[in-house]
Amino acid sequence: MGCAAAESPSSPPRFGRSGVLGSAGTCGCRDRWARPQRQHGFTLIEVLVALAILAITTAFAFHALSGALDWTNRGTREESALLLAETIIGRVGRDIDLQPGEQDGRTEDGFVWHLRKTPYAGMAAIWPVGRQPTAVGIVVDVTVVWPEHRHARQVHLSTLRIAAGTGA
Repeated sequence: MGCAAAESPSSPPRFGRSGVLGSAGTCGCRDRWARPQRQHGFTLIEVLVALAILAITTAFAFHALSGALDWTNRGTREESALLLAETIIGRVGRDIDLQPGEQDGRTEDGFVWHLRKTPYAGMAAIWPVGRQPTAVGIVVDVTVVWPEHRHARQVHLSTLRIAAGTGA
């Protein structure tokens, strides 16, 4: 049944989003044919779950991006060390003498290099028996070391240079 005030023909109809909801009486009740209003939007729990998923996804994306940047930086440092080692080997016989010995150096960006020149023992084996070699072989080794995180990384290059002269 319903309240008498709600069923009175003199009360104005109430309008909502979907049309007429029913007539409200002075007591504030609705008639029996009125549909209850539905709530639109998200609950607080749904919003919190969505924010948690977004935070976890963002954390994974940030971790992946920082790892990619770390690998890029590592590759750049290794390429710089390799270029330094090649440059030092190229200088041997030009502005670095070809005599056996060792040299060390350090660059401004944290690379430490070590150059070692030793006589090549196999030179006499390639010369004909009974003839003195007219050239001397020098093994040139270059090692470049640089710090990376908690570890030291290194690049090592080695080559054989031939110098004019007599030797055994």
